[in-house]
Amino acid sequence: MANAAARIAQLEAELRRACAEIARRDHALAEAHEQRTATAEILRVIASSASGPTQVLDAIASTAARLTDSEGAAIQQVFGERLRWVGQFGRARQGAETAEAGGHHGNPISAGTMSGRALLERRTVHVPDVAAVVEADFPESYPVYRLIQQRSQVTTPLLRDGQAIGLLGVFRWTLRPFTDHQVALLETFADQAVIAIENARLFEELQQRNSEFQESNRQVTEALEQQTATAEVLRVIASSPTDLERVISMVAETARRLCEADSAAVLTQIEGDLRILGGSFSERLTQGLRAWRVNNGGQPLPFDRRSVSARACIDGRTVNVGNLIMAADDFPMSSAQAQAVGHRAQVSAPLRRGHDVLGVISLYSTEPNAFGEHEIALLETFADQAVIAIENVRLFRELADLNRTLEARVDQQVEELERVGRLRRYLSPQLADLIISSGDESILESHRRQITVVFCDLRGFTAFAETAEPEEVMAVLAEYYEALGALVRAADGTLDHFAGDGMMVFFNDPLPQPDHAERAVRLACAMRERAADLARGWRRAGHELGFGVGVAAGYATLGRIGFEGRYDYTAIGSVANLAARLCGEAQGGQILVPARLFGMVEDVIDAEPIGALTLKGFHRTVEALNVTSLRNEHIDAG
Repeated sequence: MANAAARIAQLEAELRRACAEIARRDHALAEAHEQRTATAEILRVIASSASGPTQVLDAIASTAARLTDSEGAAIQQVFGERLRWVGQFGRARQGAETAEAGGHHGNPISAGTMSGRALLERRTVHVPDVAAVVEADFPESYPVYRLIQQRSQVTTPLLRDGQAIGLLGVFRWTLRPFTDHQVALLETFADQAVIAIENARLFEELQQRNSEFQESNRQVTEALEQQTATAEVLRVIASSPTDLERVISMVAETARRLCEADSAAVLTQIEGDLRILGGSFSERLTQGLRAWRVNNGGQPLPFDRRSVSARACIDGRTVNVGNLIMAADDFPMSSAQAQAVGHRAQVSAPLRRGHDVLGVISLYSTEPNAFGEHEIALLETFADQAVIAIENVRLFRELADLNRTLEARVDQQVEELERVGRLRRYLSPQLADLIISSGDESILESHRRQITVVFCDLRGFTAFAETAEPEEVMAVLAEYYEALGALVRAADGTLDHFAGDGMMVFFNDPLPQPDHAERAVRLACAMRERAADLARGWRRAGHELGFGVGVAAGYATLGRIGFEGRYDYTAIGSVANLAARLCGEAQGGQILVPARLFGMVEDVIDAEPIGALTLKGFHRTVEALNVTSLRNEHIDAG
């Protein structure tokens, strides 16, 4: 019986132990479940609240306080050399607010504080009775303690890659030290706080980068839009060099659109007034301007410093007025116009060309303070484009005027060249140049003057021309005229004409030549010598050609005859006929002159009489002489 009772007692004891173990395990399981549930909840908050780190940290503080049976919890983060509260729960929130109100904005990172020691030593600091040790062991925490009055505290560091980035602390305002289990649990939540802080940091970095990317993308978009607009304006400038109104209107429209203005106008200064060159106007502003002009007698905008646009022109700088109604003292004209038209803000940029101001480009808005630095910079860019357009038109017009001037000058020069060509055909180069440079052709008008005429031709030319090939005839004549023409030019003779093998030259007209008779006989002698050289060459080619000259002096009527496009300068009178008839009588190598001419040049030439000649067209015989040589001089044959 005794054994049975003992056995029953033993079984009851084992049952109690089993129940106690079951209860202990149930409690552990309940705590583990609660901890897992809390951890899952915190991770869910972390995942769903990336944009709100304070919410996550407050949730961690709340859960840490609940599972460690604390009245308050706080999370601090390192910012520079101090710790600042970033998450609170319960009385810790009021404590943090009380401390901040008392001038304690976070704790210094120092071994003289409970939080600083945990951070610096990278270990959990458990203070079962804060009141008993704070003044001696943590003197720098004492001022805060006096405000908060917590009794028991555990602080654990938040470690990321071995570096302490903050702290997690739980507090009790009654003296109840924390168990090892609670301390270990707090360290688990510290890891979650690190995740939350790191997640928030990464999210902030992502937000920053995204913001920077969006800003960069906005700037790129704006820059692209501005470049596209600028390119389009420049394309229109290039394609419409004289259509200033079209170009200016496009500049104004583009400036208005990119600066989000209500209207835009380009004005230029003309005779002391500002006149609209082109623009882009809203219907409201158009109606307002029309009414304003009617009320002001249709007068243009005055060029006066009391106007915003005029002030920008006068000072040569951009003027931005955020509220025209409020700026009535500085800009009464623009303020009055703004009240009548309906706009409130205006910015005007001068159109500068070097040191000169051509006009102004203005933007208008119905909203006050509508234009900032960005819009001002854009407007000044479009001001430069307006200047390019205005200058392009000016240069194009100047070029067109210059082209017209050049064309007229070219026409004049062509006409002059044609005139020169005509004159040079029968005048000496010196005389032709004199007439051209003086512009006076009156000396070529019909008049009477004494001249000396030289007439020459080739002996045997008719027979030669009948038997030789045309190409041979042309070659002989070309050589003949080239050689004798050079002598005529050198002697300043006037070429009357040449026909076939005959050539007529006279002296003392159009310009007077006192020694005209001497010039004539000297030319005749030079021609004879040069023709003799040519004849030797022709003879080797089988052509027997000689050269004869007749020279006579007397009065003749001279002048220009012909028609537009073909004029000759000729001499008409018996002296020309006499020279021609003497040439006809001359044998090869002879220079026949009448006795009267010989008397004029007998000290220059040697001559032999050939007797009286009966010449066709002359009633009396003519006593003629053959010039044999020039006295004591070598004849230059050219």
